[in-house]
Amino acid sequence: MMARWILTASLLLVLACAGWAAITPAQKKQIVEVSKSLTAVSSHLRKKEYTEAEELLKTAETRIEEIAKEAGIEIALESGDEDF
Repeated sequence: MMARWILTASLLLVLACAGWAAITPAQKKQIVEVSKSLTAVSSHLRKKEYTEAEELLKTAETRIEEIAKEAGIEIALESGDEDF
């Protein structure tokens, strides 16, 4: 589960750095919203609410991938990362 969080954070970083110029203001706003939603993950983990934390991570990861696709930014996952 922690690996998924790291992957999600990495995806945010890729979007923020590599393709920031190609991202529209609306997409930037969506990225900020996703980033804010990730702050709740650590709270859920501390409370041992693993299912809730995983749901937030999956939602954030999906949204980040959608934003990247809309912006024309390719995100390459290493083989096997999808299983985390």
